[in-house]
Amino acid sequence: MCAFGQTFDAILLNQQTDIRIAGAKLIKNHVFSVQINNRAGEKYTEIDIPYSKLTQVGKIEASITDMAGVTIKKLKTSEIKNRSAISHISLYEDNMIKEFTLKHNVYPYILNYSYEESETQFLYIDYWMPVLDPKIPTLKSQLTLTLPINFKIKYTTEKIIGEKKDTIQNNLIYTWSATYGGISDTEIYSPDADTYYPKVKIVPSDFYFEEKGSFDSWKSFGNWQYGINNNLLDLPDAEKARINSLLVGVTDSREKVKTLYHYLQDATRYINVSVETGGMVPYPASYVAENKYGDCKALSNYFLAVLQYAGITSYYTKVRAGDKIKVIDKTFPSQQSIHIILCVPLDRDTIWLDCTSDGPFNYLGTFTQGRAAYIIDKDNSHFVLTPKLKPADVEERRIILGEYKEGTTATVDFKTQMKGSKFDQLSHISREYNKNDQTLIVRNNFIENGFELIGFELLPVHRDSLFINLNYHTQTNMLYQHYGNDFVVRTVPFDLPNFKKPAERKFPVQLDFPICKTDSQVFILPDGYSIPEHVKEDSVQSEYGKYTLKMTVRDQKLMAIKSFVLYDGKCTLEHYPAFYDFIKKVNDKENNALILFNKK
Repeated sequence: MCAFGQTFDAILLNQQTDIRIAGAKLIKNHVFSVQINNRAGEKYTEIDIPYSKLTQVGKIEASITDMAGVTIKKLKTSEIKNRSAISHISLYEDNMIKEFTLKHNVYPYILNYSYEESETQFLYIDYWMPVLDPKIPTLKSQLTLTLPINFKIKYTTEKIIGEKKDTIQNNLIYTWSATYGGISDTEIYSPDADTYYPKVKIVPSDFYFEEKGSFDSWKSFGNWQYGINNNLLDLPDAEKARINSLLVGVTDSREKVKTLYHYLQDATRYINVSVETGGMVPYPASYVAENKYGDCKALSNYFLAVLQYAGITSYYTKVRAGDKIKVIDKTFPSQQSIHIILCVPLDRDTIWLDCTSDGPFNYLGTFTQGRAAYIIDKDNSHFVLTPKLKPADVEERRIILGEYKEGTTATVDFKTQMKGSKFDQLSHISREYNKNDQTLIVRNNFIENGFELIGFELLPVHRDSLFINLNYHTQTNMLYQHYGNDFVVRTVPFDLPNFKKPAERKFPVQLDFPICKTDSQVFILPDGYSIPEHVKEDSVQSEYGKYTLKMTVRDQKLMAIKSFVLYDGKCTLEHYPAFYDFIKKVNDKENNALILFNKK
């Protein structure tokens, strides 16, 4: 039994991938051996194998053995089921899944399974990452690639422990091996888990995917995508007439783009369409014009055609979107993006448009801000940086009024203005959820700890507003406290990230955009206490951010003005103690943001 057996729910004992290129066909054989240690590990016995018209799957075999290697159970062909991989945002897909579950009731045991894939059109030979789950270790893994000696490839590796290259007859054979220790715990504001995975990425130098293409350079790859898209820009006459009518009397280029973008948002909807080469090739602009739906590729290509007809240049732009920024490897020309947006350069401005968004015009939210974007242009495809969100772009502003009731109870009204990630979230909630669901989401995710929600209003403003208002009424026992003859009033603290102590932190900090909070708090003080005028000021300054506090007592009221900014960027473990020291000082100031009054 492996030494990890008592620590992890499951272990990937061995993973073997053997790839060969024969003629125009790419064939992959995958073999897995997974040790299941307990009931929680049984989720790894539920196997999904994706396939499509482009990627065929066969030769599926599976069995269970005990720790002595004795076979206990074998998979029957009848136990393999087929189902569509269609998602709730998809109209239809040709993506399918072969699935089966094979498990035992005596732990530990070993699940062994294997299958074969084959493709005839491919941009990637493989993106090998021998990890089942961030929390599950991989004890042994190997990737073998066999190809004709004249077949040119490009590849890159990360965290690989072994690599060799052999020539046998007219074939080249590459072999890579790797292990992975597992990540026991995730941490806030750390790089994506796959940063720590072993990887091998392999692409053909030349490929055929709808058209001939090349990964020799970013320019050649961009020209392939440009050539594909350039044949898909036709618009029906009825659509051209509609564009003409929308632009009557509009002469300013920016206003033309804005008018047409609003039309795009109102007339079309985002639906994932993944059929055959749909993963890389957009549907024609005419298809979207007639059917009024499309995925990010189709909607962006359609709107590029709309702007082109209106005499405005725009560019189909690939971006590696996501909750966390992942670096594009610019030394390795290849398909590394998962989203398409449009770049619209004007004389005095550059407009960025996410054609799948219902959000504001010329707004890139946290999903696409501040990352390398690849602009597709004939013979001139190149990288640019999408606009980064600044502190003012992500500011969370609260106006808080607290009123003492009796005992320690207070009613507290919040008027908040949200930008940044909370603006993105609340805007989606306001559009997509009913009142009951909104109440549940707001109560569980947007109300400060220790406060009981009584009622709320979610107030979207105009369609191109960069903020949203959330007002809510609460009660709490946290703000007003009696201590004998003394009376303490505390301010409402900021909701700050809960960073671990330096001795406990295992990963660097990655803040993809700033955190910015400002408060204006007013608390009505009870009668019967000595309330002299008073001013208290405090601040913390650091290379990582800043914090200010000013508390004033006047006219039977305690007023507090507070601000906090945590700058975006990365902090290594070496510098983490200084980063944590700043956060701790801010928390200490927040915990001591109180005023003591004496009974008259």
